[in-house]
Parts: sequence; structure tokens; C-alpha cells
Amino acid sequence: MFSNKLKPTPNLLQVKNPAFKTVLALFLIFVLELFSLAQTISGNFIQPVDYKLTGLARFGGKNWVFLASTDSRNDLHYLNLREGEIASGVKILEVDFRSGSVKILNQGVIVFLSFETRVKE
Repeated sequence: MFSNKLKPTPNLLQVKNPAFKTVLALFLIFVLELFSLAQTISGNFIQPVDYKLTGLARFGGKNWVFLASTDSRNDLHYLNLREGEIASGVKILEVDFRSGSVKILNQGVIVFLSFETRVKE
């Protein structure tokens, strides 16, 4: 009555029909645009975290940046990143030891940090 052999379901990327692939790509673009529109309407954008520059160092020929932030419960969080490294939505773009400043990409926003100021570009 029932066969023990299960037919494998095809992977969507293995489908050879170009029309199906086109429709699938257009559908995915539509879903992404709809999601973006929903975020715009609701205002639920990912806000950049307010980081403070706490230190700069050079170890083994690498430039290190030490950042600190607080969350809504005032708990401290630290990031120790090398120049060019990415973590927690932050990428270290440039380190300037002479001026004691750092250029970071924080959730898509370029920010200049120094020991005295914080400036968005």
C-alpha cells in the first residue's frame, strides 16, 4: 500500500526551470522590500549603541581599540577590537594615535570617537 522509498524534495537552488528561478528571485526581492517598508513605518530601526572610547594600544603591530557602553540596566559592556575587525555591529575603520581618535562604523553610521568627544558623520 505505502512505499518505503521516500522521494527527495528538490532543493530550490537545484531547480532548472529559469522561469521558476526568476519568479522566486522577484518574490524574495518583494519580501525584502516589504520588510524594509514595515520597518520604516514602525520606526523599528536598529539604533547605534553609544560607545565611549576607553583606550588605544598597539600590540604585535596591530592597532587595538577599547570601547565601553552601557545598556538599559546600566550594565557595562566592553569591546576590544583590532583595526578592521567587526563585532556587535561595530567595525573599526581607522585609528589615529596622534590625535587619540577612532573612526568606527556603528550599525551603519560612521562615528568619530576620541577621549573627549563623539561625533556622527
